[in-house]
Order: sequence, then C-alpha cells, then structure tokens
Amino acid sequence: MSAEKTPTPPAAGGGGTPAACTTAPCPFQCKPITSISIVSVEFLSDHKLLKDYDTDWDDGGTHFPKPEWTPAKQHPISHTMDQPVKIKVIVEVMPTDACPETGTLRGEGPAGLIFEKSGVSFKPGKNPPIELVSDSLHKVEKKIHELTFQISWKTLGTSVAITPSITANTMFVTMGVPTTPRQPGVTLKRMRHAVKATGGASSLDPHKIVKHVMGTWSEFNLAQVYDNEWELADDKRFPVGHPKAGLLVGADCQTIVRHTESVIRMVGCPGKAEFIVVWAKVPTPTKGEENLAYVPNMSDPKQWYNSHRPSRADRALWRATLVDGNGGQNRYEACLRFTYPEASTSVSDKKYYAGGVGALNDVDEVIKVFTTMSWRDESTGLVTNTIHSY
Repeated sequence: MSAEKTPTPPAAGGGGTPAACTTAPCPFQCKPITSISIVSVEFLSDHKLLKDYDTDWDDGGTHFPKPEWTPAKQHPISHTMDQPVKIKVIVEVMPTDACPETGTLRGEGPAGLIFEKSGVSFKPGKNPPIELVSDSLHKVEKKIHELTFQISWKTLGTSVAITPSITANTMFVTMGVPTTPRQPGVTLKRMRHAVKATGGASSLDPHKIVKHVMGTWSEFNLAQVYDNEWELADDKRFPVGHPKAGLLVGADCQTIVRHTESVIRMVGCPGKAEFIVVWAKVPTPTKGEENLAYVPNMSDPKQWYNSHRPSRADRALWRATLVDGNGGQNRYEACLRFTYPEASTSVSDKKYYAGGVGALNDVDEVIKVFTTMSWRDESTGLVTNTIHSY
C-alpha cells in the first residue's frame, strides 16, 4: 500500500479551469479567474513637482498624490519630451482563491509607445507592483504640449481580459525639469499657461520660444505693474472707445521680462536667462550700461545736472532720466539677456529681449528704444531739457 498524495495544481498557464478538473468537485483548491483589474498606475518618470493649485497665480495647494491613476481619481503629470515613460502598475485578480495564470501585460500609449512585460504571474488578490518602461524605439513626442496620455491595456495568455482596457492622465510635456526663478510653486495653473504660451512658438529653438512669449506684447505700459508676474497671463484688452481698443493692456517692461523668464523656466527651456536692466550715463548717452536687476540705474545713483554741467542753483534738482515714446520717464529698460547654447561665447548666440520691444543684438541697440535722455526736475517731476535724442 502507498499513502495518498495531494494532487499538485497545474503549472500556471492559459488560465480557466485546470485541465485535471474534468469532474466536480475539483481536487485542486482554486477556481477559474473571473477578473483581472487595474488597481492603479503610478508614473515613476513624472517630475513629481506639480501641485494641485488652480485658484489664482499664487503658490498653493499640495503636490498631486501618487498613484496618478486609480478608478476613482486621475491626476495630471509633467514629463520631459523625448524621454521614455516609466510606470508602476498594480493589478488585482479575482476571486481570491483563483488559480494563478502566467501571461504578458501590454500597454499601448500615444505616438506608438509600448509597455510590455512577459512572464507576469497573475495571482489571486492584489498583486505586487509591475514596473514597465516604454520601449526604446518610441519616446514622448518632442513637442511642448498638453496631451491626454492614454494607455490601451491587454493581457496575452490569460483566460480573461484586463479591465479597464484604457487608462488616461493629462500629461504636460516639457523640455526639461520645471523651475521657478522668483515665485515658488509649480502649480497646475502656471504649468497649463506656460505650456500653452511656449508651445505656441511651434519650435524647439529656445531663442524662438523666448521671442514668441515676449512678442505677445508689442510695447510696454508703465501704468501697469505686477508684483507677481504670473498675473500678466490674465492680461485684458483695451475696451472699445479707447485709443488702443483691442490691444493688450500689457505691463511695464520689467513685468514682461519677469513673466517671460518664469514661463520659459516652467517648461525647462534650456539656455542662460538673466533678468537685467539697461541704462546709460550722462557723459556717454549712446553707450548702454547693463547689470542684473535692479541697481544701478538712472535713479540709483542719481545723475545730477550740477555733477555734469557748470553748476547752477536753479538746476540743482535736475537729474537725468530716459524718456520713452509715450513720454514716460524710465529708470531703465528691462531685458532678458538670453544665451543659447548656455556656455556659448559667440555674440550671435546672445540676444537682448527687451520687454515690449523685441530682440536686440546688444545694449547699444537697447538704449535706442528710448526717444531721449533728458533732465527731470525732481521738484516738479517734469522733463525739462534734452541731453541726447536717440
């Protein structure tokens, strides 16, 4: 006589009722799989910086939680273009006493991205995380844009199909890791605006991107200043009946420059971006002086009449100022001094993007955006005599 042996369950394979279970009750203590469900999808290659704040242009909220996809909630992500996507998927197999099956998990994403892993053991209950990396032949499209990152899922070699068959998340595709030069916070509202503003250039040339964003405003407006440069994104147009009806109200040059720098850095645009001011000295009015914002400038230190001309008591309160085409008095012209490639020493790779003016080659061109350098009477605030006409 020999002792009875407990039957060994069949090797994991095609799933369904085990081959030996031709009669009931089945000698194996497991049941056919009834469902394979996606519990969550986590984007491991996400920048992990995006915050759920969309109320205004200030910083706020908290970082979007992980995983980014569950049946209940789907959160946006940001991702660098032309890079593979790495995800972590958790599936659940029912019933809890189901017979294990081995198969392939495959996902098809935008632009031909493929996620695939063979030899996956689909065991009853919630399974260990499955890490997948998109195939080497396809990467996230080289384009600054917002897209619905949809993955179509299926399993090969299992007795039932995986559900849901599609998962989707909003993806903001950037040129690099987002940064914020002044106003902290990679918020949803800021990211959405930055991607739209830079993507509108339809180019990956950093200089063309800067020119496009800065070119939104063809002139500056000294009457409008924003402490938070992101607020310029809500710029309105002059109403009907106004001399500039239909044109953007805009802002002063330094607001436009700060806004542009914040926008391009939010999408990780490469290049050396420096917020500078350009002004001039009374003895050399055609020679542009440049320095990081904000001082020195035309009013710090002040250039007094009696320091540069024969002394006169009645002109003791006259100081130099720069006058623009609208008659406004300026301390400087704010510029984004932008160099790309960043380490380049070539003059042709450096441009001066003046707020509300455009791209210029050097500071001597920048100073000519003004109409005159003139004397200003500090006691009245009025312009008196012209020092130089540009």
